[in-house]
Amino acid sequence: VTRDGHGTCEFRHPIITAVVYDSIPGGRRLAAHSRAGTILQAEGAAPIAVARHLERSADMGDEQAIEVIRAAATATRVLAPRAAARLLASAIRLSGPVAEGAPDGRPLLMAERSDCLINAGQFAEAREELRAALELVAPGDHLTLAYLVGNLTRVENWLGEERTATQRIRSILADLQTEAYFPRLLMQVLLLAQVAVSGSVEEVREIGGVLEERHPLLGALRKGGIDQALADHDVRAAKRGGEYLHV
Repeated sequence: VTRDGHGTCEFRHPIITAVVYDSIPGGRRLAAHSRAGTILQAEGAAPIAVARHLERSADMGDEQAIEVIRAAATATRVLAPRAAARLLASAIRLSGPVAEGAPDGRPLLMAERSDCLINAGQFAEAREELRAALELVAPGDHLTLAYLVGNLTRVENWLGEERTATQRIRSILADLQTEAYFPRLLMQVLLLAQVAVSGSVEEVREIGGVLEERHPLLGALRKGGIDQALADHDVRAAKRGGEYLHV
């Protein structure tokens, strides 16, 4: 055993560390990680130092532990995206499953993990993560649905799966309720972008016409009068007592 520059004891070789660690009974290991995490948090240690213990000791549904692990992933995602993806996998595991009707934070955590996988060059795994996240979206949570579909479409396009992405968008649009205004708008813009690359000119015109008809502001912007479009929108909002549009 040696001491580092901070006075911390450590074994001379990682193999010795692994042998000693594996020889400790599971219950004692769990308790030791829990104590270490608690002490480090009390001392204000960086999330990454705390997270390595919480990953091994936190209880399912421990929101504080999940947030610490998530913060550790955020701190490492640029320089070490694979490590961040592993941390987020732990946060996702600790997050679920949730009780019926309870908020489920897993889909957005899975979207974050997919970004880390993309940064690590693991596009196929990122695609599968996003597809799994779509299965967990609560009925009626249209904004999360649109967000995930946008990210999944991006990945599938990179993988040469444009047709699959386009078919999914069409299917979701067919099922979305008309009152889900903003998610429908997002999906229609996504569809327009897809067919602009792989579809026919007639279809682009058709979808563009639908957007222009149902979303007057977009139609005005398409015609080039951006300042006038924003001014007209403000006037209409003022007349019906709505909020002004700020950019």
